[in-house]
Amino acid sequence: AQGFWLPPTAFIEVAEESEIATEEIFGPVSVIMHFKDEDEVIARANNSEYGLAAGLSTRDINRPLRVAGEFEAGMVGVN
Repeated sequence: AQGFWLPPTAFIEVAEESEIATEEIFGPVSVIMHFKDEDEVIARANNSEYGLAAGLSTRDINRPLRVAGEFEAGMVGVN
């Protein structure tokens, strides 16, 4: 096939104000950031003009049950 293709890519520990962390991306891209607590996660996620989707990865099954409704997004995925 012809066109522009981007392989699945993960960006780890990017600056909070960087374009990759603040602009909407359509492609197989994941920005992985660490946070101090749930309040910081929710505040950063909701500090965006976009809100198509949010994703949460955790080992604690109770965490997504507590915070999923706090995200201002059309869809919240949990892994």
